[in-house]
Amino acid sequence: MVRISYPDEIQEFFSEIIPEIVKILNPEYVLIAGSFAKESWLYNSDLLISDFEFEFICKKKWSNQKKKSLLQELNNKYSYDIDLKGHILSNVKNKIFSNFSSKKTKYISLNFYDTFCQPQILYSKNNMPFNIKMNIDEVPTWEAWRLFTNRQGELLEYFFISNKKINEKYYWIKIFESIADAYLIINKKYEKNISKKISNFNKELIDNDIEVSDTCRNSYDNIHKSLKAREDHRLENYDINLSKEKMLLVVKSWAKYFENKLIDGENMPHYKNFYTSYLMSETIQRKYVEFTNRFNIESSNLIRLIKHPGLISFNFKFYNLNISWRHIILLSISSMNDEFLNEKNEYRRTRSILNNILPKNTTNRLTNKELEIMVINYWKILR
Repeated sequence: MVRISYPDEIQEFFSEIIPEIVKILNPEYVLIAGSFAKESWLYNSDLLISDFEFEFICKKKWSNQKKKSLLQELNNKYSYDIDLKGHILSNVKNKIFSNFSSKKTKYISLNFYDTFCQPQILYSKNNMPFNIKMNIDEVPTWEAWRLFTNRQGELLEYFFISNKKINEKYYWIKIFESIADAYLIINKKYEKNISKKISNFNKELIDNDIEVSDTCRNSYDNIHKSLKAREDHRLENYDINLSKEKMLLVVKSWAKYFENKLIDGENMPHYKNFYTSYLMSETIQRKYVEFTNRFNIESSNLIRLIKHPGLISFNFKFYNLNISWRHIILLSISSMNDEFLNEKNEYRRTRSILNNILPKNTTNRLTNKELEIMVINYWKILR
């Protein structure tokens, strides 16, 4: 395992917070995930804007109440944004990335890969090494599409309902970095380390890909700049030399590339558009819901319902358990982004997709602004 050299303020923060996690949750290991595991954390001038994603691993189930109380205490005590996620040791070793499942899925999620492939260990109870052997081949094309779609969701959230406190550059860096990540996942050249990622996402690779459009190919410099800003840990180093309209066109062009790759990779039926092909696929929704049992869609939906009981409302088909809410909301984000870029502000296709989980009269009576807010709020719960 490669040890990362963190700035003094981050090292000091780790030295304060790890004993608190260990004292309350008694884990075997504590890891740091996200940008701090990828060496791609960001400062905006002297302000650290990356959040801290701590992952703890226990031999047996921990107290959710203790974890919840600890997380609340830590976020009240420190000025950083902190997240805390737990895993059962035997599950991790068996590559079971959902704590609600007892069996390994047929794939590895990108989050699981980034966290446990060459993990950044901040604490080990017995000073034992920890690593799970895995290969990027185990991460499917769907995970590349999901990553890019979620970044579109973050960008839409910024446009529609954000309080604009965070510099807009931050969202553009994230979505351009996700383009590189998704492309490398599809081409089996992905590395989580930012320096290795920059090396692998080279211009020659893009230029030699006949399926990449000219718009995508010409966006290489901007994508490379976003990766370099990550490597330098400086948001201000990201010099955007494209207009907002041109950047949105780049996002649209790469979305088309990832959609085509997903259709081919999953042998989805070919219809007039990607969204119909996705909805008419008999397998994709059952493959990617983090469960392996015969009722995996129902299980996935029920877990979300248990965690967010507010879904039981007059405007949500909580009884529709035969279609994956997770997939529908990702499709809605993708469709809304496409229609937003095309200035088709009636969002007719997005409304049609949402009718799978919302009554038709609900989507029809919403204004565009109300629909945008609803989609973003459901996306934050269901994704």
